[in-house]
Amino acid sequence: MCNSFIYQIINRFQVFRNNKTLFGTVKKISLFILFIFFLLPSCGVFSGKGECERIIEKDKMIEIMTDIYLLESYVQVESRTNTSMRDSMDYFYAGLFEKYDVSKETFDKAFECYSLDGEKITYLQEEVLNNLSIMESEAIEEGIPIDRPDQEDTPLDKPSQEVE
Repeated sequence: MCNSFIYQIINRFQVFRNNKTLFGTVKKISLFILFIFFLLPSCGVFSGKGECERIIEKDKMIEIMTDIYLLESYVQVESRTNTSMRDSMDYFYAGLFEKYDVSKETFDKAFECYSLDGEKITYLQEEVLNNLSIMESEAIEEGIPIDRPDQEDTPLDKPSQEVE
């Protein structure tokens, strides 16, 4: 819609350019420039957002990616004891995307867009790790035990055995 509208404006500008009266031309060009100045930002031509942010904004993308990391971690831990946990992944993802009011296709498109720019995807990943670190700190402060599958149990973590 914006492209056809801009095309019409350019055609009208050519008509204005053919007008030979100086005052009329200056007035028309001034109006044209003002019109363009206010019209193009509404079409997104001069917006500060990149192509990826028009799909899903950075902050929202970071929140979604953080929740995906938590979801994947949860399923990984739970699938040790519940082998059918992986079968529920589609259900879990559907709930996650519903929470953020995006479709899987929209998320995939945004993720692909961000992934094409190394700086953008690195920034997103760093922010996800920051969010996870903050969540971990808050959990520790509240006294919530943190189960890390990559750590082996130390003797202090194992329950003491009574000697008979």
